[in-house]
Amino acid sequence: MYKIPIYLILISHTFLNALSIDEMVDKALLNNNKLKQLSLDIQQSKKSKEAIKAKNFGRFDFVASYDHYNNARTLSPLTPMEIASTPTGSYEIATTNDLYAGGISYNIILFDGFSRQNEYKISDIAHNNSMLKIKLAKEELIYNVKSLYVALLSLNEQLTSQRMNTESQTNLYKKVLQEYKLGSKSKLDILKSKNSYQESKSNEDKIQANIE
Repeated sequence: MYKIPIYLILISHTFLNALSIDEMVDKALLNNNKLKQLSLDIQQSKKSKEAIKAKNFGRFDFVASYDHYNNARTLSPLTPMEIASTPTGSYEIATTNDLYAGGISYNIILFDGFSRQNEYKISDIAHNNSMLKIKLAKEELIYNVKSLYVALLSLNEQLTSQRMNTESQTNLYKKVLQEYKLGSKSKLDILKSKNSYQESKSNEDKIQANIE
């Protein structure tokens, strides 16, 4: 059961006449916190689905390293024959105390026992489930708002009629009181008229309570 926004519960007769049922539904869909949460769930499941799919394209990694040596090091392994063949011996060999290295690697899994395929299927089911949840939530909310709207219209009509009846009973009670003073009505007539007035007012209060 999804909660109706509080403003729908406090609708007056004037407010109902000012807004159509479609406008009321639009307001409910726009302001319902449950639908907002479900929308976030859909976005999250969609991103998760895209992230799993992206794994099929592999991954680029940037690698870099730095080493500092107290003694100079050659930039590549050398054999004694290479050193001996150099005209001036080891003095011609390029060396360094600070060695930097960098590069780019590309990694892709060729086969993982269909693990990624199953993972993608699960994420796809989760995404579809999120879509179904928000669809059902919207349909339930629309049904609740329309039912409430129609019920409130009916209650407002009843309230208007009951207020007219209460007013009529009040006027009748006042008239009976006047006639009692003139001697044309008895105390029993006053009690009957008063009971009718009070019963009408009680029904009016009940309808108002139902609206609230």
